[in-house]
Amino acid sequence: MSRKKPTEKTIKRLYTRSGNQCAFPNCEQKFFPDNNTENISQVCHIEAAEKGGQRYNHNSTDEHRRQYDNLIILCPTHHKITDDTSEYTVEVLKDMKNKHENKIDERTVSNKPTIFVTAINALANIEFSNDGNIDSLNSFSIDEKISHNQVVRWKPRINEYKKYQGKVESVYKNLESTGEGFKKDKLLQLIQQRYLTTKGEFLQKSENTPNKSDDILDKIEKKLIDEVEAEYDDMVIAIPIIMVDAFMRCKVLEKPKQ
Repeated sequence: MSRKKPTEKTIKRLYTRSGNQCAFPNCEQKFFPDNNTENISQVCHIEAAEKGGQRYNHNSTDEHRRQYDNLIILCPTHHKITDDTSEYTVEVLKDMKNKHENKIDERTVSNKPTIFVTAINALANIEFSNDGNIDSLNSFSIDEKISHNQVVRWKPRINEYKKYQGKVESVYKNLESTGEGFKKDKLLQLIQQRYLTTKGEFLQKSENTPNKSDDILDKIEKKLIDEVEAEYDDMVIAIPIIMVDAFMRCKVLEKPKQ
């Protein structure tokens, strides 16, 4: 059986968050150098796609091997260098990818100061039915909530994105002050509903895996990005940050027991 290729959306997301640059530390190699149409990048598996490859994980699945979290984009030189599995372990490559993507996210947010306004307005335009009430900001330890929900893959993203909560809250307040009908609580209800719906889907399927919380967050992210009518590249960066804000308000995943 031939290995499964990554989906087009997975590839697009990888390139968006790569910033058109190799993820290897201090490598400034661009994938389309000097406006050249030739793409010199290589989409690499962190855990090999096939037996005999670098860092192959016998306990994984073909479906997981082609997922976003198992892929990193490198230039040809550093793709070859990372074949040294003694130095470039799974953990090293995942940390490399996370740090590079966080750097690109930070650059994008800095260069596009209205990115959260665009994303929040796009989310606010999604029609949904929910009459539930939203509580005020909860007080609890983020680390305890991560541990309570057994979050693994999203942990670095949550810890990195929580620094943007002030910016997200500022956008909420500014949009509410315009008097044009925007309500922060309604948008949080949308995100909470998507969480509850996704959680229900997992319960129906009796999916009980160690990464259930991570998989739920993945599906919420995909749903919201697919639903909004806005520039895809911007939404790939802005929506997960807005989700982390909702996580900190306890509208996504469960609050730790007191």
